[in-house]
Amino acid sequence: MDRPNVPRGRLIGILLADELWSPAMLEPATREGDPVIWRHVRGDIAEVQADRLLNPPWSGYLLDRPTVREKMVNVGMTLGAFQVPGMLVRVTMSIAVSMADVQLVMSPIDLTETHAGRWERLKAILAAAQVFGMEPTRFLGEYAGAQEYILRLCASPEEFRTHQLERIDAKHPDIVGRRVQALEDALREEAAKQLGRTNVSIQFQGGLPMGEDYWQMRASWLQAVETQIQRIWPDQALGTTQLPADDA
Repeated sequence: MDRPNVPRGRLIGILLADELWSPAMLEPATREGDPVIWRHVRGDIAEVQADRLLNPPWSGYLLDRPTVREKMVNVGMTLGAFQVPGMLVRVTMSIAVSMADVQLVMSPIDLTETHAGRWERLKAILAAAQVFGMEPTRFLGEYAGAQEYILRLCASPEEFRTHQLERIDAKHPDIVGRRVQALEDALREEAAKQLGRTNVSIQFQGGLPMGEDYWQMRASWLQAVETQIQRIWPDQALGTTQLPADDA
């Protein structure tokens, strides 16, 4: 693949400025929480992305859950982010890891983007910025139609739809439920160790809807995808589709 020569520092700046669209951004439950914490997390993630993009042998997905979770745990433990209201147990590594897993599945962080796909997007950003005579970070931050313009250069409606569907199905109730159950188990285990209580009742309330509410939300997300396609590629929006969800 023909890749532009972009210094690491400049690449990180572009990655931080490039806020990819997702229908999950429309839901309050999936928006980034504490801005200070997420600023640190996004900075750490951008460094991982940059190193992998600049590493020729790297292929496949650009980010993986264990690496992103580790960054979230490091930041969260340092800044005291892993607290559960009403729980008196001291936050241990097992609780932090389980809570990071829950926060990650509810977050807008994209674990489905490929290494090749991001390079195509970066090339489109650099080309677009050159056309408009702007620095890439300024183009991304100041040009109102930047995201639509970039997508027209680097993707097709089918690629965009498939990618968004993969992101949507990554928030399936079965996946969210397993993460929440693991957190509840970790909290219950630590309550037994620290407080000597084996009969403690723990029910963590996640931010994403479950059951029928999820399918209603999913349908609205798919419609939002088609609306976005109609804006970017006129006359190419289709009816929504359903594919089976899988937890990679």
